[in-house]
Amino acid sequence: MEISFLDVLISVATLILLMIPAIILVKCKLLGEGADKALSNIVLYGAQPLMLLMGFQKRGYDPAFGLNMLIALGVAIVTYAITILIVFLIHREKSAKANVLRYASIFGNCGFMGIPFLQMLFQKDPIILGEVLVYCAIILTVWNSINWTLGIYIVSGNKKDISLKKVFLNPNIIAILLGIILFVTVQQPIANVAVQGSTLDRILEAFVGVCDTLANLVTPLGMFVIGLKISKVRFTRLLTDKYAYLASLTKLILVSVLSIIICILLPISSTLKAVLFFTSSMPAATSTALFATKFGGDADTASIVVLQTTVLSILTIPLMYLLYSNVVPYLSSLIHGIV
Repeated sequence: MEISFLDVLISVATLILLMIPAIILVKCKLLGEGADKALSNIVLYGAQPLMLLMGFQKRGYDPAFGLNMLIALGVAIVTYAITILIVFLIHREKSAKANVLRYASIFGNCGFMGIPFLQMLFQKDPIILGEVLVYCAIILTVWNSINWTLGIYIVSGNKKDISLKKVFLNPNIIAILLGIILFVTVQQPIANVAVQGSTLDRILEAFVGVCDTLANLVTPLGMFVIGLKISKVRFTRLLTDKYAYLASLTKLILVSVLSIIICILLPISSTLKAVLFFTSSMPAATSTALFATKFGGDADTASIVVLQTTVLSILTIPLMYLLYSNVVPYLSSLIHGIV
């Protein structure tokens, strides 16, 4: 599927529109203080795991795609390893603010914003969307594994805070593992296993329909939560925090450029390249603020960083895609043609 600059621009604009109702409701004082936390929990522990699970149900398994899944895992690990190395080389200052900056530069908002964005971008082609969601699930597996180990250590500076238990008991990880098991063993969507028109077929069809409906909540609720958070911050603070600008420069520009270089150098599928680029181009993860609050970091700076990178990403995602779309296809074919 060919992705145009207009496709990217429309997808970003749609995400903005989904934030606006939340901002209006907060300004009209129609939502309580705990609304963002409650909706975040619905997305994180309900809708998103189902979306990742159902992503494996959009297409059948074949050995070639199984190999692509392993390649995606390797690419995700390499990308995060290089990103972590570069971020630590660039930001060497030792302070609570610098810890927030390092975390925000490494961990993007793949769940709340990245997946909804990719769903909108590829929604016209269900087959490619299924492949995209599988790659997203693999990248999120790596993201969660690093987040609950190194991520916590970056914010807190204390190895005792690292939680391997939360890696393995994370609902998203459980959903992904279950999705992979079903994907590899059944080798076709579960809605197709029964005889068409049979009682079991109707039950499975209804079950899959319910799961898909709940999974589709990720996009509206995820953006609604971001809108709630944006509405609570004064924009004057967003424009004056130098650490937020440093985080924005690193996360939105440098990390995006790094993903472009990786896409040029690696002979991987165009779909995987697109997923890698767009997930790398997302703003700082909302967990930046959550971890800073929970583990004694600079929560105030963390909140500003998350919101500023989110606001600026509205501009940087389309602009960085212009760079990506103009250099990746040409340089990739040139390099791999020579090799």
